Amino acid sequence: MVYNVFSIPVVYKYKAHFWSEATALHFFLLGLNIVLPIVFLHETRDMWKKFDVYRETPSIEFKYQYLVIFESRNSNSFICDSFDSKHYCQEFQVHESDTDRDDRYDSLTIKISTVLPVNEPIYAVHVFLPVEFKVTTVCWFQMEGLIMTSYFSFHPGSSLQVFADLQLHQKTPLPCTERDLTYNASLLNANSKNELPKLFADYNSRNAITRLINEQTIWMKTTHNTNNTGFTTFTIDLHLRYPEQEIIYKTTFWQMIKWFLVQYLPVVGILFVICKRVRKFVFTNNVISTVQMIHSSKY
Repeated sequence: MVYNVFSIPVVYKYKAHFWSEATALHFFLLGLNIVLPIVFLHETRDMWKKFDVYRETPSIEFKYQYLVIFESRNSNSFICDSFDSKHYCQEFQVHESDTDRDDRYDSLTIKISTVLPVNEPIYAVHVFLPVEFKVTTVCWFQMEGLIMTSYFSFHPGSSLQVFADLQLHQKTPLPCTERDLTYNASLLNANSKNELPKLFADYNSRNAITRLINEQTIWMKTTHNTNNTGFTTFTIDLHLRYPEQEIIYKTTFWQMIKWFLVQYLPVVGILFVICKRVRKFVFTNNVISTVQMIHSSKY
């Protein structure tokens, strides 16, 4: 029986002049290993991740302001708002609930009631409610948004119920470099009822707004029951949910570098193995002339 009692690793080194085919092949494979992954990632059009998406439950708080416009058949408008004591609605109830106890409201319930002349049946209702909208997890963004809903009917009504979700709508990704308070300004004021076109134009020009989705409405027709004073009550019930939002944002420089390396390094690793095998085949089989030297490690 024979035992291996001692061994020395032997390394074969292949040398060539700088101006030689072997050196040219070496630098060609080296450049190929570096450049080809970049070309490949560029052609896939996903080399630099300039935008990304994350999900967050926003912090939404009602600002306890309102503007409600009722329209009758005779083109008469009846307005109740929170900016003029003469135009207050007779009843205004608000309930914000946090069902999962994460210190962020999950839903909003509002009941608005006002007294209107019975001889002016209502065919349309417009409701405007400002809220404070804020996200802070990845991007710090705060703005004043609007809850807007309108309903038109061919039949006069006595109540309107709305069930919907409040959603953030973005036209451009959010910047994440600093706190963004660009749209954190009041939208409603005492003159808003006279400047609705301007309100709509200013709000629509924003890059980020809140809007209602999955909206379901119930319009109750007017009954003939009236009180002795010739007035009737119109009631609006809003039931809104605040679901988790999908936020689109601009990635930072280091996030782009991280995403680039995540894609680049695996491709480089695969090409490195391929190029190493090409070198081994070419030099060990003397496809290109080189000087072979044996180098053994010192004991």
